[in-house]
Amino acid sequence: MARMSTDAEERFTALRAMWAAMRPTLLVQVGIVLMSSLVLDGGVIYKCVLTAAISYWLFVLAAVFRRRPRLERHDRWFLKWGFFFWLGYVAVVRSWVA
Repeated sequence: MARMSTDAEERFTALRAMWAAMRPTLLVQVGIVLMSSLVLDGGVIYKCVLTAAISYWLFVLAAVFRRRPRLERHDRWFLKWGFFFWLGYVAVVRSWVA
């Protein structure tokens, strides 16, 4: 069996680390979006959560494409925990604007 080159191994390891950081956030985020859609407040909380989710994934795409070969420690931290801080920020800003 042919051995992968070191460049391919590094990319595969980086992809595995990135997916390991994103997986828990994605699962929790889907649950939060679904639960917020069930609240009977005219969709205010749902719009807030959906805005945070979409903008978070745009930030993730920007970070991943910018540092694709190697994600640093703070990038992986943001992939894993950044949604919760971003959700709090969006909730405060939306309540302040509205």
